[in-house]
Amino acid sequence: MHASDLAQLAAHCAIQTSVFLRSSPQLSATSLDQYWTASKSRLDRWTRFLNRQRERLADPTTERRDLIWRVTQPVIEELLICEVLARVWVAMALAYDGRHREREIEPVARNVFVGHLDVRHRALSLLVHGQTIEPSSAQLLNRLRQRAERWTDMLLAYVAIEHDVSEFAFEVDRFDDFCEDVEHEAESGVAQHGCSILLPSIHSAFREGVSHAVPNGDLNEQIAAGLMACFEPGFFDAVGSRESLWQVRLANTSADAAGMLADLIASDGPGHNPEVVLSSSGSRL
Repeated sequence: MHASDLAQLAAHCAIQTSVFLRSSPQLSATSLDQYWTASKSRLDRWTRFLNRQRERLADPTTERRDLIWRVTQPVIEELLICEVLARVWVAMALAYDGRHREREIEPVARNVFVGHLDVRHRALSLLVHGQTIEPSSAQLLNRLRQRAERWTDMLLAYVAIEHDVSEFAFEVDRFDDFCEDVEHEAESGVAQHGCSILLPSIHSAFREGVSHAVPNGDLNEQIAAGLMACFEPGFFDAVGSRESLWQVRLANTSADAAGMLADLIASDGPGHNPEVVLSSSGSRL
């Protein structure tokens, strides 16, 4: 899954924040765990890769530094684009927990967000202090960074209708302007038309001029699946999910039920073996 797909997913979630907060059922612990685990794995991959590239560029004996940058650029592109979803989701998580007066998903989302800030700093530091990076490549990455920041502030404005999420904006003044635009759209009744344009626009914005390479496509897909399973079936029909959201939810709910059953059986005493009971049903322990 390309990072642009995650940016589009962020847009779909943001513009439906109100629906999510009103109709979202009890969230699956397995879905949240999948989002967190895959996100942390991707952060670890990014960190190891950037550290390795920094060492290679700092080594005076390293040759063909231009080739190193060609490999590095798609990774930096990916993490810049994926930050859109990380910021939007932590904002929605904050709004969700605020609505339900609990701390269920915001700590998980914030943990991922903080990790993303760290790897972003590593990437930008590599750009600033890196050697032999082509000016054209540096300009492309800088424009991509600016584009991602602007789109993030725009999407956060849709979440801000329900909760104050200004702490996640890149530029507060620009974010405030977007909030006024979103409120005006809602009052004038043209919000739906604007949303229909928004989804394809953000997908194109992060496809054009960006590498087709997908450094962490497997983890991107796991992150998307874990997040999507937190929503009601049918919520993502407009974006054409690859597999039925209901199937994802059913699988995760079954895993949650299996875990609770194991705890109940274990609490009955040492004579019971929950692993035997659960393995007969084929559930993952």
